[in-house]
Amino acid sequence: MLKRFLEEPTPVLAVNDVTIYLHAGSLEFLLDVAERAEVFLATAYYGSRLRDKGSGIAERERRAVEELMKICDVFRL
Repeated sequence: MLKRFLEEPTPVLAVNDVTIYLHAGSLEFLLDVAERAEVFLATAYYGSRLRDKGSGIAERERRAVEELMKICDVFRL
């Protein structure tokens, strides 16, 4: 869907649970896509209860979300 957005960009890009993409996708690509939108809205899991059974996904996800938080306005519920 992110590649499709690049083909036909809109002013607003909303991504529900961007962490699913970040399990295997490139943070750099996501940031490039986000920069092409005037408004980028995304939800992300940033907790400590995810058990990844040693896969490393939880740590990868956490680091990527922390990088996103550095450049985005963050609203926590």
